Amino acid sequence: MFGARDDTEVRVAPHFACGPPAYDRHDVAEHERVVAEHCAGTGWEVPRLLRRTAAADDVRGTSQALIGAYVLAGELAAADGRYTEAFAACEREMRGFVDGHQRIGRGMPSGISSTL
Repeated sequence: MFGARDDTEVRVAPHFACGPPAYDRHDVAEHERVVAEHCAGTGWEVPRLLRRTAAADDVRGTSQALIGAYVLAGELAAADGRYTEAFAACEREMRGFVDGHQRIGRGMPSGISSTL
């Protein structure tokens, strides 16, 4: 859980280990159901956060996608139209960041992250 937009918003990032998604990842309602199911019984502030998330009008997991898009745009601009070079540069730039997040996900128990 962290503040955003000069602390006018709260963002929550639950982490849990699971196999390949068995649901349509573009279906926000189904995504919310899966998160709520994995976080059920966790305690602390999690039930309140899940209720607030269900009532929110903007529930997306876009942080990494936006960072990747930003990096790719910069690499495309720097490559002056040489898109294969830009893609390779973006891969090099993002690899450590993505690997780190994937390690976090693989290291999580089947419950919610202890950081919440």
